[in-house]
Amino acid sequence: SVSSAKTEFLATRSIIRGTQPASDGLYGQGLVARNGARAELDHCLVDNNRTYGVAVAENGSELLVSNCQISSTARGGGPLGDDSTDAPTYGGDGLFIFLAEGVVSSSFVAHNARTGILVRESSATIEESLVFSNDSYGLAMMDCADQVQHSEGNNTIVSNASEMAEGYRQQITDSPGDMPVAPLPDAVKLVVEPE
Repeated sequence: SVSSAKTEFLATRSIIRGTQPASDGLYGQGLVARNGARAELDHCLVDNNRTYGVAVAENGSELLVSNCQISSTARGGGPLGDDSTDAPTYGGDGLFIFLAEGVVSSSFVAHNARTGILVRESSATIEESLVFSNDSYGLAMMDCADQVQHSEGNNTIVSNASEMAEGYRQQITDSPGDMPVAPLPDAVKLVVEPE
C-alpha cells in the first residue's frame, strides 16, 4: 500500500500475485495507492489477488498502468477503508479508480470475478488495451462517464458479463447510482426482518 501524499511507487517487470486477506478476512488487494500517492506499473503481472488487483483512491492519487496484465482478481477482502462490508462477496475488480486519476495503456485486463476496470467519480484514459472475459462489465463508470476516455476502436472490450443475467449483459456501462457493477440480478434478495 502506498498511502501518503507525494509518495511515489514504481514497479517495472514485477509480479504482484496471490495477496491474501488478513485473518479477519479483510483486505488482500494487490496494490493500493491512496491519499495523494502516485503509482506506476510497467510490464507487470498483477494476478490472483483479492478485492482489487490494483486500486487508486482519494485526494488526487494517480495511477499509470502500461504493458501490464491484471487478471484473476477474486472476491473477498472488503472495500478500502470500510470494515463493515460482507468481505467474502465484495469486489473482484481488476482495476479500481476512485476519486483519482488513471491511465491504462497497452494492457490486458481479464478473468476478474467482477469488473475489469471500475472508474468511480474519477478521470481516466483507457487506450490500446484488451479487457476480456471478466464476469461482470468490462468497463464500468460511475458518475464520471464524461471524464473517461475510451475509444472502442482503440480498445478491445469483449466477452465480458458472462456471469450476469440475460438482459443485463453489457461490455461497458455508465449507470449512475451507488453500485454501477450490480450483483447478479437473479441472486439478489432483500430480506426484511420484522422488529
